[in-house]
Amino acid sequence: MKKDLFIGKLLDVPESKLWYSNLNWEQKIKLGVRLPQFKNAASDAIVEQMHWHQVYLADEHDEVIIKEAPNPDYLAYLERQGVRLPQLFIGNPYEHPDKFRDRPVIPYLLDASNFDFFRENHSTVIGPPPTLALDLNNKIFTRMLCESHSIPVSDGVICHHYEQLAPQFHALQERTQASRFVLKTAYGSSGKNLFHIRDSKDFEFINAYLSRQREKADFMVSIERWHEVDYNLNAQLLLWNGTCRILAITSQEINDVGVYKGSDLNPAVPEQIMEAYKSELEQLGRILLEQGYQGFAGVDSIIDKQGRLIPVIEINARLTMVTYMLAIRDQLISDGFAYIAIRFYDLKSPERIPFSSLEQQFEELDLAGQRGALIYGFHEVLDPKQQIYVYRVFVLCWAREKQQLLNLIEYMQGMMDSKKLVEKR
Repeated sequence: MKKDLFIGKLLDVPESKLWYSNLNWEQKIKLGVRLPQFKNAASDAIVEQMHWHQVYLADEHDEVIIKEAPNPDYLAYLERQGVRLPQLFIGNPYEHPDKFRDRPVIPYLLDASNFDFFRENHSTVIGPPPTLALDLNNKIFTRMLCESHSIPVSDGVICHHYEQLAPQFHALQERTQASRFVLKTAYGSSGKNLFHIRDSKDFEFINAYLSRQREKADFMVSIERWHEVDYNLNAQLLLWNGTCRILAITSQEINDVGVYKGSDLNPAVPEQIMEAYKSELEQLGRILLEQGYQGFAGVDSIIDKQGRLIPVIEINARLTMVTYMLAIRDQLISDGFAYIAIRFYDLKSPERIPFSSLEQQFEELDLAGQRGALIYGFHEVLDPKQQIYVYRVFVLCWAREKQQLLNLIEYMQGMMDSKKLVEKR
C-alpha cells in the first residue's frame, strides 16, 4: 500500500527511525486569549487517538510509540489489506528512553518540554526548533511574518490590545464592505479558536467576552474578512538540508464554519493557478529556511471567488493528517489512480459497534479493480455522561475516473449509519 523507504529516501536517512505523537500539544498551553468553547470530553478523546495515523507514514523498519493498543480486529484488517505496519510500542516517550538513544526521531511536534530529553539521549530530531514551531503554529505570528515579507494574506487586521478591537473592526468593515468576518486567536486547528462575526450582535458578544481578558499581557487577536473560496488548498512541504521540497498539493473539504471534513489528495487545479501557488510556496520555503526551520510543514491557502490567491492562511509547523497519507498517495498515483480522497465520519450509538460490522459493509462494495477504499482510522470512545459510544471513522478512497470516486464517496456517506452497523453484528 505504500512505497518502500518513502521517508528514508526523502530524508536520506535509511536507518530505523522512531516516531511518537504529542497531538495538539500547542493547543493545551495557556498562551494568549481564549474564546468561549463547549468542552466535549468524548470528542477530545477521539482526537487524542488519532496519533495512531503516524504508522502510515513510517517506513516498515521504523518504530512507533503509541499511547494505547489499537483494536485487534482493526489491526488484523489492515494486515489483510496489505498495510505493512512498523513495530509498535505502547506508552509515552519517557517509558522508552532507550528507544531514543543515538537515532533519528520524528515527533508530531517538537515542544520545549522534550528538548532536554532528546539532547540527553543524543537523538537526531527531524523537526523545527521548539520555539520556532510554537511561533509558526501561532496564527497571529504567521500573519505578521507573511506581511513583513510581502506574502499576500487575507484582508484583516491584528489587535495587540483589547482597546484596539472595536475601532479596528469597524475600520475593517468600512474598508472591505464585507458581510462576514472571523476573529482568530493564536492557537487552534480545524475551526477551534475561531469566532464568526456575521452581524453586530456577534461582535458585541465577543467584544464583551474578550473585555474580561483585556489585562492579559499577551492579548493578541486578528480579525479577518471571511473569503468565499473556489479552492481550499493545502501544501505539504519538506524543508531539509537547506532546500524546500513541495511534496504534495491537496485540496480540503471545509464546512461553513471552517471545520475540516476531508481532502482531495490529487486535485485538478488550473495550471496557471498551480504555477503561481508553487512560486509563492518556494518563497515561503526560503523564508522558513532562513528562520532555521527543518522538517515537515503544512500550509493552508485559498483561491477566493475573485480569483485572488492567498498562499498562507496558516502554517502547521508539524506533521498533519494529510502528511500521514503521503506514502500511500504516491503509491496509488503510481498505480494509475488519479482520483484520491480522504473523508471521516462521526457516529454515535447506544450500543457498541464492532469493527467487523464496518468491515463487512466494505466487503460488500463492488470495487472491481477500478476503485478502492481503505478504513485507515477506527476510533472509539464511551461517553460516560450520555452512556453512548462515539466513533470517528477515516476512509481513504481512490478511483481511475472522477465519477467513480464521487459515486464511492456518496455511497459511503449513506453506508455510515450507526443503526445499520449495529444490525450487522
